[in-house]
Amino acid sequence: MEQIPLPKETPHNTKPLGGLYYIVGASGAGKDSIMQHLLEGDKENELMIAERYITRETLPGDGQIELSPAQFEEHLETGLFLFSWAAHGCQYGIAKTVLADVSAGRQVLVNGSRAYIQISKEIYPSVKVVGIRAEVEHLSERIKKRGRDLPTDIDERIARNQAFASQLSLVNKLITNDGAIEGAVSELRAYLSAP
Repeated sequence: MEQIPLPKETPHNTKPLGGLYYIVGASGAGKDSIMQHLLEGDKENELMIAERYITRETLPGDGQIELSPAQFEEHLETGLFLFSWAAHGCQYGIAKTVLADVSAGRQVLVNGSRAYIQISKEIYPSVKVVGIRAEVEHLSERIKKRGRDLPTDIDERIARNQAFASQLSLVNKLITNDGAIEGAVSELRAYLSAP
């Protein structure tokens, strides 16, 4: 497995290095909403959410790039991706170009997979993993509200959450999002701001 070298400062680069944050959590935990709220409050333009390449239909403005399975495999073979994984019958990828943003001093948020936490750390050792969790009743309610999952899919996602609960022991920071989203957003902002 290829290990990506850490970006280095040079004498001509006085801007502090940014960071790569791998955000994980169950469907309905609120990862997307928390990251979007955080981005909207970023007055210094220091944050960005990494675009994801995905093998399913995407919506305009959702920060994802739609690929066919064949296109995805082609990009995988040419080494485009820093991280890639499969979940829910789809393939996901994060391009290596995010490392240039990290070196430029930005904090890059990746919407990742719990099953890929250990591998992400092996590939990029300085990655910081943030887990977003919520109680089962909140997960189920939020998944139903978004209206794109069949009842059997909802049950599968809830079961998958239980199966991956142990993965949360691998995170650097765990945030509970059971109440008003502002609390979780503030907690993540404080973690990103910590030295």
